[in-house]
Amino acid sequence: MMDIRALQAFERPIRDHRVLSVYLDGEAGDPGVRDQWRIRCKGALAVVEKELASAPRDERAAFDRAAAVIERAAAAAPAGGRGWVAFATEDGLRLAEPAPHSIPTLAVWQQGALIAPYLRLAALASPVLVVILDRKRARVFEQMDDHLETVATITPHTHPGPEPRARGSRLGKMHGPVRGETGADALSRVRLAEREDLVRHLAADVTQAAGKETPVIVGGTPEMVRAAMAALTPKLGARVLENPSLRPRLPAR
Repeated sequence: MMDIRALQAFERPIRDHRVLSVYLDGEAGDPGVRDQWRIRCKGALAVVEKELASAPRDERAAFDRAAAVIERAAAAAPAGGRGWVAFATEDGLRLAEPAPHSIPTLAVWQQGALIAPYLRLAALASPVLVVILDRKRARVFEQMDDHLETVATITPHTHPGPEPRARGSRLGKMHGPVRGETGADALSRVRLAEREDLVRHLAADVTQAAGKETPVIVGGTPEMVRAAMAALTPKLGARVLENPSLRPRLPAR
């Protein structure tokens, strides 16, 4: 399988294309069945085909072309193995390969490749740092094999602003507004300062934790992901990868 850097190079050129992503589980069936991948692939594709029943004709035709090449690849894949993964656009097959670990069967037709399950497989092979953040905090995890361990939880230093504060608040005394500044402007200024503080500390901590080799996957709210990617990419280059499917709901460990 591709490592995180190769996956990024593979995924980026097809972000603006409709991509059929297929993941097949090889654990549940008989590994001696010659057509195991074709049979499972056909079942997964049938689910997507049903979902597209009311889609425009050109979209259904594009899906049919992508599905046909993936079905041919699945039929040609050797029997046995723990999993199989493939990606195709209407222009042809982009990737088809065995997976070293079991993964739930899934087929998705969408803009861009569905890489979240692939990232999960890649994380089983080598350590990966996972960052999930929103405006209030960033959580950093290290994933290796089936273990997910919290590395750090980062919160911004608070900045005094226009909002009332309860007695004993760690925000301290309220500062007066800047001349000519509305309450909304003041609140926006405070939030921007806190966001910048959070991202600055996150970039420093993650860069140190990642060292010279560890890949980093970033997810969370769109605004914060953009800010984190802008801060991390100059430091880590191709080792940092955005994963839009990661959301700040991941429970702390």
